[in-house]
Amino acid sequence: MSEQNPSWSYSGPDDGSAFPEHLVDLVWSWVTDGFGRLSSNRPHSKEVLRKLVNETFAASLQTEEGRPVRLQLVFDPRPAQVTTTFDDPLPYTASNLVKLAPSIDIGFRWIVVAPEQTDHDTLKIIGICDPELSSGLPTRYRVLGGGLSGHQPKLLGMGLSIFGPGCVRIETGLSFFELRNCCIRIPFSVSQIRYVREWYEEAAGYLDFSRLPVDGPDVGWADQRQANAQGLVRRTWGTILNKVCIARHGGTFLVVPKIVDSLLIDP
Repeated sequence: MSEQNPSWSYSGPDDGSAFPEHLVDLVWSWVTDGFGRLSSNRPHSKEVLRKLVNETFAASLQTEEGRPVRLQLVFDPRPAQVTTTFDDPLPYTASNLVKLAPSIDIGFRWIVVAPEQTDHDTLKIIGICDPELSSGLPTRYRVLGGGLSGHQPKLLGMGLSIFGPGCVRIETGLSFFELRNCCIRIPFSVSQIRYVREWYEEAAGYLDFSRLPVDGPDVGWADQRQANAQGLVRRTWGTILNKVCIARHGGTFLVVPKIVDSLLIDP
C-alpha cells in the first residue's frame, strides 16, 4: 500500500492477520520515510509509538460500565493544547484510558498524552483538550487543489482513536491509518471519490457569489468564487456526516444521476 508518495511503500499483512505490531510498523515507516517525516509532533522512537498503540489497543478490548470503550487522545511532545490540566498526571495505561473513556468518547474532547520531561520514554496523561474552548488551533480543512480538500486536524500532534473492540485509528497530520477487524486500512476523504467530487462541483455551481466584493482587477475571481463555493458545499456536507457519525448513527452519501430524477416524475 502507498499514500500519495511514490517514493514510499509498505507491504502490509494479509487481511485477517494484522495485529497492533503491524500498525506500529506501518505508522513508523510513514513518519520516518513518508511525508509524515515532516512532522515534528511525533514520538521520538518506535518504542514510544509501540507504547501508545499497545495501551490504546488493550483499552479497546475492555468495557466501562457495560459499554465498549470509545475515546480519542492526542500525543503532544510539547503540550500547549490543554484545556484542563490534571493536578497529578496519570500513568499512561489501558486501565486509566478505560476509566476516562465515558467522559471523552468520540466527539470534541481529547485526552492529552505527553512524555515526562526527565524521561521521554515514560508517557503520562496530563489533561483534557477541548478544541472548541481553546484558541490558536488550525482551521479544520485545507484546500489541496484540483477540487479536493483534506481534513486539517484541529490538534497538533499524533491522534489515536478507539472506535470499538480492536479498532484503532492513528492520525498523523493529514494521513490516517487503521487497524480494524485484524486488517490494515488507510481511510480517505469522501471528496476523493470522483462522483462525490463532481456533485460538489455541480452543487457549487448553483451558488451565486457574483455580488461578493472584489479587491483590485476582476482577474481570476470567477474561479476563486467557484472554489469558495465548492469549499462551502464540502464543509457543509462533511460537517453533517461527521455529526451523524459522532452521534453513533449510520450515514449514507448517495449521489443519484439526473436520469433517475426524471424517472421519478409522475406522467
